[in-house]
Amino acid sequence: MDRNVKVYFLYMLISSFNIFSSFTALILNTKLEISVSTISVLLLVNQITKFSFEVPTGYISDRYGRKISSIIGIGLLLVGYSLLFTQNIALIFVAIIIKAIGMTCISGSFEAMIIEGLPEEFLVKFNALDRVFFYVGYGIACICGGYVIEAFTYQTIIMIDMVFIVLSLVLVLLVKESRQEKVDIEEDEKISMKNVIDFIKSRKILCLFLLMDFITAFSFIAVESFYSLHLTNMGLPTEVVGFIIAGQLIFSSILGFVFHKFIKPSNNTFVIASILHVAFTLMIYFEFIPLFLMPVLYLSGNISYSIYAPIKFELFQSEIKSEYRATIISIKSLLIALAGTSSFTIISILTNYVTLENVTILLLTVTLFVFAIINILLRKYLNQKEADI
Repeated sequence: MDRNVKVYFLYMLISSFNIFSSFTALILNTKLEISVSTISVLLLVNQITKFSFEVPTGYISDRYGRKISSIIGIGLLLVGYSLLFTQNIALIFVAIIIKAIGMTCISGSFEAMIIEGLPEEFLVKFNALDRVFFYVGYGIACICGGYVIEAFTYQTIIMIDMVFIVLSLVLVLLVKESRQEKVDIEEDEKISMKNVIDFIKSRKILCLFLLMDFITAFSFIAVESFYSLHLTNMGLPTEVVGFIIAGQLIFSSILGFVFHKFIKPSNNTFVIASILHVAFTLMIYFEFIPLFLMPVLYLSGNISYSIYAPIKFELFQSEIKSEYRATIISIKSLLIALAGTSSFTIISILTNYVTLENVTILLLTVTLFVFAIINILLRKYLNQKEADI
């Protein structure tokens, strides 16, 4: 494992420690007394901003340098968090927009910079380890967040997050790019959006995986954004919610990494695990499910995701040309932002008439139905690919 990969994993651990992002809905609802419908609009603005800037920032990253793009992104995050200090709702909207632009600058850029130097056979292990480090950091944030939200002020929470953002900036500065930072257009194939779109259309599996990412985000962005609020609404204290979420995420990511060593990647594994991921999560929101079973179902869903995600990651990355990598990852992020925009629009409208839980059931049911169709097509394509080999 080379130096860049080690620094990247440490970066994932540090950057995923973000209390505000882990408990956005809960913090805004309990600390600033902002309503769920207004929070949905804030999250909608976040997704619309990402949707608007994902592809342009990915394209700029491919053309002018991924490290520079990542540094600019982290700088914008610091500006956004500085505005969150004000507690003014108008400035919070501005902060969310700046923060979202910063995330689009980082999205795809840093990951693409690291992936380019990796052998293809290391990609599955890389993704599995990536998830472990991300969820350990995220889990620690959840544990600390459950206590910090109860014990400290809103400004203290923002200040803690800013310290970790600065640390992540230091780690980005330590990474050495494994390719020429700026593409020489006269010597290499000119990178244009038309070339990238034509390339995606020529790879059926990329189209299917991008559709899968879209429909997953359509429901799971809402699940992740409101899960902590859902558990507190069920009567659990904030500190307990933090420990539950942390335990679920860390345990599932570690189990997923362990399973990846013993379960041979196959089309059947991919199909079964991806369907179970949605089905287990859907069951959480049924009224007849007792409270003690919810964390178990959520954990089971995360374990299922940890099993099939590395397989999907390897197949997806192996189909992408190096010079298009950051742009295609940004297109993927754009579709995810579009899905989030759609789901938060639906939530902000329907929560005026039905409960948040019922809206979430609707979103997850749609995802489960489309997943089934995508998996049929993917299995047919992958089986045909194996037969050709």
